[in-house]
Amino acid sequence: HPGVKESVLRNLDAMVQRCQDDDIAAVVIAGDLFHRRDPVVSDLAETFERLKDLPVVCVPGNHDSRRQGGAPAFFPYRTLYEGGTHTVQTSAGSLVIHALPWQWTKYAKDKPPPTWSREAGVFVGHLTVPGALTASLFPLLDDECMMTLEQLEEINARYFALGHIHRHQAMASGVVYVGSLSRLTFGDEGQPRGFVVVDLPEGTWELVELPSPDFVTLEVGLCSSGEEILSRLPDRDAIESIIRIRGKRRAGVVVPVEEIRRKYPGATELKVSIELLPTDVRSRFTGASDPVYNDPMEALRLWSKGNDRPEPSPALVDALRSIS
Repeated sequence: HPGVKESVLRNLDAMVQRCQDDDIAAVVIAGDLFHRRDPVVSDLAETFERLKDLPVVCVPGNHDSRRQGGAPAFFPYRTLYEGGTHTVQTSAGSLVIHALPWQWTKYAKDKPPPTWSREAGVFVGHLTVPGALTASLFPLLDDECMMTLEQLEEINARYFALGHIHRHQAMASGVVYVGSLSRLTFGDEGQPRGFVVVDLPEGTWELVELPSPDFVTLEVGLCSSGEEILSRLPDRDAIESIIRIRGKRRAGVVVPVEEIRRKYPGATELKVSIELLPTDVRSRFTGASDPVYNDPMEALRLWSKGNDRPEPSPALVDALRSIS
């Protein structure tokens, strides 16, 4: 969506500034630094340029798998590919991290599971906790890496930083999915986005919420005219919003797309999807009777006439004749 990349980079800049202002000892990424497994080179360059002066530690996620040509092959900072306990030196001293990267759970099934008996400041895992909700409010029921809260409670750590699910949520005290840095899709509509700041050894944390593109869904219901569609659209500030308009329309109703665009001039993107009511589909074929629907060629001719379309292409005609 237009504006999403700019929002992510703007929020990344805000996070970097906060880290520098507060002299943050370590920046821990719980996987999926990029939304895609194959980020373009310019995205890699812009991201790494911003993070180059921070003490970054990454535990790779499923978008970052080396075996799938993922982004960490290019990571210029400390990346914990092995599951287990790691010690990282920071400006505040040694930070003990229990790590569970996604690729370890996927490709190391023949190896003994990591042991986490030593006390750690942070457990960082790219995994699914049963009951965690995705951005679309559905749980992942059969994921490749799952750990229950009971299993996590057996791990000796002050704070649990979880990645993989993009929706920010706290599963228990100190067990937190940070979520993505910015809203990326309509599935993120209305959800907070930002980064988490953790104080150790206390394990207390706060979400630093950042501005994100405003994904908005407007429902207009069933409309019998273009004027009715417009009347059902609320007045709102649409600056930098990504808007989709959904509804149904009676046969013959023309969607006033240009008028809708003028109503929301500040929208970054506007998607209008007002579909023909299924029960009114037949009425599009003006003068058609039921036998027409057994003749694909006649149905196409009437549809083209009723919608002011040019004559169908020879290739389409040949295809219809082959099934007639």
